[in-house]
Amino acid sequence: MLDTFRDHLERRWNEGCRNAIQLLRELVARGFDGQPSIVRQWAGRRREGEPRGAAIVREERPLTTRQLTRPLRSDGDFLSGTEQTFKARVLAQMPSLAACVGGEATEQSATSHQQRGSS
Repeated sequence: MLDTFRDHLERRWNEGCRNAIQLLRELVARGFDGQPSIVRQWAGRRREGEPRGAAIVREERPLTTRQLTRPLRSDGDFLSGTEQTFKARVLAQMPSLAACVGGEATEQSATSHQQRGSS
């Protein structure tokens, strides 16, 4: 019953998808009309064949707009080490963005100093 979908299952498994329910959803979208237990059993047998603690390569999700812009717009004093490294790498690869962020940081700094002085 799974023979028709074996290539898809193998590809997804090799991409790191170990969730039988997710695999089932994908197969149903491709026309699978068998019992869910068939996919669960297939995934279980595959898991048993893997060494314990085997590294699973997971597909990385792209950063959200917020995850990308927050480190770029934040003062370096408020960023974690990882965020500071991320910001430095992005700005090193994109000089035109670095110029924009640098100007914005200067503007934000001046604004915050003005606000503090008026309090």
